[in-house]
Amino acid sequence: MNDTNTVVLVGRVVRDVDVTSVRRLSTGTTVLNFSIACNKSVKKGDEWREKSSFFDIVFYGRHAESVQPYLVKGKQVAV
Repeated sequence: MNDTNTVVLVGRVVRDVDVTSVRRLSTGTTVLNFSIACNKSVKKGDEWREKSSFFDIVFYGRHAESVQPYLVKGKQVAV
C-alpha cells in the first residue's frame, strides 16, 4: 500500500507577479515563481497574535502561462 500526501495552501500573494517572475527553459517550457503568505492566529497568554508562514511556489508549462495575469499582491489563492 502506498502512502499519499496532500497539501493545500490557501494564502495571499506576497508581491505582484511580473515579467521577471517568468522565464523559459531551454526546452521552451515556461516557469513561473511566486510566493504566498499563509496566516494563522496563535494565542499567547490572554492575547491572540497573527503568525505568517511564507511558501515559494513554482508553476510549469501551461499552468504558469494561464495564472500569471491573476497573481497580484494581496490576491487570495489556493494551491
